[in-house]
Amino acid sequence: MKVPSQFTPLFQSVILSMGLTIAAVYGLIWRYNQMDEGVCSISMDKMSALLGIDRRTVIRSINKLKSGPNPYILDLTPILVNRPHRYKISGRIQSDILSLSDQFAVSESHTIGTPESQPGVTESHLIKDLIDSKDINILYLWENLVIFLLHDLSPGSVLSHKLHNIIPLAYIDHIFTVQVPNQDLDWVKSRLTAIVNRYLLGLNPPGVISFVPYNDQ
Repeated sequence: MKVPSQFTPLFQSVILSMGLTIAAVYGLIWRYNQMDEGVCSISMDKMSALLGIDRRTVIRSINKLKSGPNPYILDLTPILVNRPHRYKISGRIQSDILSLSDQFAVSESHTIGTPESQPGVTESHLIKDLIDSKDINILYLWENLVIFLLHDLSPGSVLSHKLHNIIPLAYIDHIFTVQVPNQDLDWVKSRLTAIVNRYLLGLNPPGVISFVPYNDQ
């Protein structure tokens, strides 16, 4: 079976709780969990080669990810010897998403600007450009929204690809504003508004999403 993409995600909550290297191992396991079988069963050597890290580092990372009362992964074959184990993603990531409103209070004061203050956003203004912002909450909100959406989208879907071109812009007066390429605006808006608004109900007070276009030509 084919892996859905060559993109291995880094989840913000795993980075914060486990560190960057362990987050990379988790992202790879998550990626293989998106296959039809729903588990990751590749060898430690292959994980090591794909991530460019030592095999022992992979083993230590997996041990940490599956340990504790609320692990990030589940070992479905704990007594298996000399063969690749089968790892399944637990529900912890979804739990992290649902607790977003308790961990980060997003308010009017948390913003990276407004559509009016950023009229010249182009294709060079990708999500990575927001990392240097002093206020990380808007980016954190968007990252967790993406995780929430990807969990329900089928691998390789059109919408999952278009998420990479959406830019989180501001959260003002309980309105979460994102920019979408002009040619995709109506299509994305029709498919995301209802589901994102349901997610934003978890904020206190609840928020709603607003879409504004940008020209990526």
